[in-house]
Amino acid sequence: MKMQNVRLGGKEIVETIGPLSPMDVGWELPAIVGWREKEGHEVIRIPPYHCDLNAIEFVWSSVKRIIKERNVTDDLSLDNLKSLLQTAITEVTSAEWAAHCKHVEKLENNYWKKDGQLEDLVDELSFQIDTNDDSGSEETETCESDLEGFEMLE
Repeated sequence: MKMQNVRLGGKEIVETIGPLSPMDVGWELPAIVGWREKEGHEVIRIPPYHCDLNAIEFVWSSVKRIIKERNVTDDLSLDNLKSLLQTAITEVTSAEWAAHCKHVEKLENNYWKKDGQLEDLVDELSFQIDTNDDSGSEETETCESDLEGFEMLE
């Protein structure tokens, strides 16, 4: 936030978040969403557990790679790591950022495409509910004809 000249002190953060535990603070907290929108930022939400839809994850991977390549002495002192981090961040170009964003958009479009295919398959499913369960131990057999029209998704 400092790099973006966003000045928000500790007192302001506490007032914004309120007396919530860290587990309570989420994307849906109106004070945080409202503050971000008031500052001109669009609040977007990424599905949980889909870091592949977040370009910053790819950029962070690039930063870590650069640090690893530059740290040939295995010096893990705070001063050395801070210096390496600052160097690595400046070495990530806007073209690299754009490439990561384009990759994420491609993944997102692929997810949407597969989601549509899955919805079509689910819509085609039909179920037969038999309320007259006489035997209880009878196994259901699946015929190949029952699976006609379905294909495996990659």
